[in-house]
Amino acid sequence: MADEELRAAADEGGGVMGGTWAVEQGDAIDWWNRQPNDSVDLFMGSPPYEAQRSYGIGFNLTGQAWVDWMVTIIQAASPR
Repeated sequence: MADEELRAAADEGGGVMGGTWAVEQGDAIDWWNRQPNDSVDLFMGSPPYEAQRSYGIGFNLTGQAWVDWMVTIIQAASPR
C-alpha cells in the first residue's frame, strides 16, 4: 500500500484493509494485562541499540538484561 493510501486510511479513522489501529504508550506489561485475549493482531518491539539510541526516555537495559525484560513482554502478549 502506498504512503498516500496509508495516510488517507489514517485520516479516515480506519486502518489497512478497513480495520482500525492505534498507537498507545504506557508500561508494556500493564497494557498487555488489560487487553482482552486475542484482541491484538500485531505488536512490534525495538531491539536494544545499547548507547547508540536513547530516545530520550532513560531506558538503559542492555545485553541479557534487555533479553530477560523482553521475554516478560512476549509472555504478557501471548494468548492466555
